[in-house]
Amino acid sequence: MQSIYKSSFEPTTPLITIVTVVKNGRHYIQETMNSVFSQEYKNIEYIVVDGCSSDGTSEIIHRNLDKIDLLISEEDDGIYSAMNKGINAANGVFIGFLNASDLLYPQTILNLVNAFKKDDFDFSLGPAEIEDLNTGKTFTSEPLKSFQIQSDQCIGMPSPHLAIYIKTKLIKELGKFDIQYKLSADYDLMLKVINGSYKAWYFKQPVGAFRLGGLSGSFRTQVENFSI
Repeated sequence: MQSIYKSSFEPTTPLITIVTVVKNGRHYIQETMNSVFSQEYKNIEYIVVDGCSSDGTSEIIHRNLDKIDLLISEEDDGIYSAMNKGINAANGVFIGFLNASDLLYPQTILNLVNAFKKDDFDFSLGPAEIEDLNTGKTFTSEPLKSFQIQSDQCIGMPSPHLAIYIKTKLIKELGKFDIQYKLSADYDLMLKVINGSYKAWYFKQPVGAFRLGGLSGSFRTQVENFSI
């Protein structure tokens, strides 16, 4: 089921698409959506992809339909398949992904757009604050400052994912997320961006916060990253 709730956007400023993919995330989804609704920059297309949640998440999302541009609610083949649905529907100049337990700080999109108006670039990188659910500690994850990819080495994820905004046209040209990878399709995509020598821009301040404690930091993810 797909439902569109906004029919027009501000034509004089760049449209930025933010996609949230969620399945059974009722504990944090309202907080995540609020961080999008409270952005100081307002020309945002917000797409929510709900994989038929059964824990009350869908009800929370439906209470916010007046502030969501597109809701896609249907079964999917995993998180990257759901993200690709968001890419297919995106109309923004840039697209970024905000997971269902993540937060964007209020000036993040405004900072992105102001930088883009001054100097064209293809994608962004930047720092983000991390709350480790296993230890309760908070720290800042910084992006890589240089990229030297060699076949016998495995570099880390170039940036925290919520600081990555890629031109929508570019992400579609690169084939979107490769769903053969169950944990590291975002890593695969970023290596394609880096290998393409596209122009990067860096956020100076943390763009938001995310909670660490799921599969993203698992040994299985590291193995898949290395295979990529």
